[in-house]
Amino acid sequence: MRKLGRIRIFATTIRKFLKKLKRKHPDLFDTSLGSEFCDRYLKKESDGCFSQVKPSEASRTLDELAHDLLHLVELFSSYDKVSWLSEYKLLERVLSEQCRVTGSGTDTKVEIKLPKEVSPDSMQNPSDPDAGYDSYKGQGYQAQIMETYQTENQDKKKPDLITYVDVEPAYKHDANALQPAIDAVRKRDCCPEELTCDTLYGGDDSVQEAAAKGVEVVAPLAGHAPSGDINLSNFTFDETTHFVTRCPEDHKPDNVCRTRTNRIQTRFNKKTCCACPRLENCPVQPGKKASYLRYDDKTLRLNRRRAYEQTREFKDRYRWRAGIEGTNSHLKSDVRAKRLRVRGMDSVRFAVILKVLGLNIMRCVKALYASLHPYFTQIYVLKNTTVTRINKLYAIFHILLSKNMYSCEF
Repeated sequence: MRKLGRIRIFATTIRKFLKKLKRKHPDLFDTSLGSEFCDRYLKKESDGCFSQVKPSEASRTLDELAHDLLHLVELFSSYDKVSWLSEYKLLERVLSEQCRVTGSGTDTKVEIKLPKEVSPDSMQNPSDPDAGYDSYKGQGYQAQIMETYQTENQDKKKPDLITYVDVEPAYKHDANALQPAIDAVRKRDCCPEELTCDTLYGGDDSVQEAAAKGVEVVAPLAGHAPSGDINLSNFTFDETTHFVTRCPEDHKPDNVCRTRTNRIQTRFNKKTCCACPRLENCPVQPGKKASYLRYDDKTLRLNRRRAYEQTREFKDRYRWRAGIEGTNSHLKSDVRAKRLRVRGMDSVRFAVILKVLGLNIMRCVKALYASLHPYFTQIYVLKNTTVTRINKLYAIFHILLSKNMYSCEF
């Protein structure tokens, strides 16, 4: 998909509409629009004019395009046979996403929105309205992938397969992709017991919801750990009520209770806390009559997770997540999933699923070769025939699946 700036988005959308109007309703095209207006967008040299605008003239050009866009929307809004056209819907979409319209009638004014005010789900190219934008990945689509993996003593006879794939516009946040993926694999009876994910998938709500479905999510928390040598993970708790039973200095609280807002309030003796040498780094805050520690269940879970992230066990479990990057690389290089020759969400999703299926087949062929190769070594005749055919089959899949193009980031 060609990456277009705002000027090209306006000009291309208007041009597509005028061409469709001229083809479908030539009578309206001739009577409603002047020749000067049409020539501005339909002449051969018009595309070059909008693609080579000087930075100093960009603002003025955008204002002119916005007024032309508003003029077309208002002019043909009363024609039912025109307003149902998909190209007219694109005019309305660009106007609502890129402009701010105020007033009515002869007092109608249109202003261009600032770039930061434009939503990332705005249209990136009239030729592919489903594509989105992400400041890191750029324009296009993204794919969510889940695959199996082996840890120690990897067996080449058992392939690691991709069990889930879904395609989304690039603006979709990864945090919302975890639960649909778990639900999809559960329906096919291949749900994992442990799921190693990137940071964006490891929010507290997602982890808790996955745990309710029997899936343990191993992922680091986003952001920086709170400052201070002491946090909630250093206290001793009752695992049932989540009440504090002892502080890091082994002092018992005077009272612990839950408030109406479901927060837990722990009260310590003020004299004991003020005499503590670790008071400056302690989350317990002195009050008028006592010292208090206030927290909720979520804060406690997050503190425990951050403490667990520093352990050797977590680092050993999480290091396997990097393996998915190799799979992403194979999808981009081996089966050319980075750039596809199709447009639209349905076509892109179909193409990506087929390429993922092709990669799974290639992995199965390699596993089959590893499984049968020892037997072919003992039988000389079969080794020269069957193994050669398997190698050719692998090569054929590699060639057939390496034909393509379209922006799809992982």
